[in-house]
Amino acid sequence: MEEKYIATLDLGSSRITLTVAKASGDDLQILYYNSAPSAGIRNSAVYNPQKAAEPIKAIIADAENSLKIKIQQVASSGQGRS
Repeated sequence: MEEKYIATLDLGSSRITLTVAKASGDDLQILYYNSAPSAGIRNSAVYNPQKAAEPIKAIIADAENSLKIKIQQVASSGQGRS
């Protein structure tokens, strides 16, 4: 059975949260969950992409080092504004 890793990123005004899970068949196991203070995000909008990228890169690098995997893509878990 093929194993897949699923990474979700939640961008908030005060915190950025990354969750990584391993999916194997019908089994889903959370392997990593961590958050970091956000920057460059206000009222659900990214106003400074360069500032916002810094904590995102750091939390992804931490997950990659901890899990010994390469995260190539993340899914957003945020609702956003309409």
